[in-house]
Amino acid sequence: MLSGGRAAPDPDSVSLARELIARYATLRPTIARALFDHYEPSRESDEGIPGLSGPEHVWAHVSAERVLIEPMSRLDTVEIAYRTAWDEEHTLGARFQGWQLVELNGSVR
Repeated sequence: MLSGGRAAPDPDSVSLARELIARYATLRPTIARALFDHYEPSRESDEGIPGLSGPEHVWAHVSAERVLIEPMSRLDTVEIAYRTAWDEEHTLGARFQGWQLVELNGSVR
């Protein structure tokens, strides 16, 4: 989803979407680390959670659900939302501003 009006998406959002395609491979290790950090507290508490030994193993247990590109707090923000095997109740959003991860949040948008 891109921000913008009824007539067309915002040109800056379109540019960020194109740039995301080019940058995604370099963002994946940062996202994997954040997802693994989210996973670790639940590692031993639930039976159905996969036993992941490191960030590189999260990808087999997550799926991208959507991408949102819009200003947040007046800064252009790219949020990639993931569903995970260990937190089925929430969608986890990896938020980037200036291509730096600023937050991994849980939401049900």
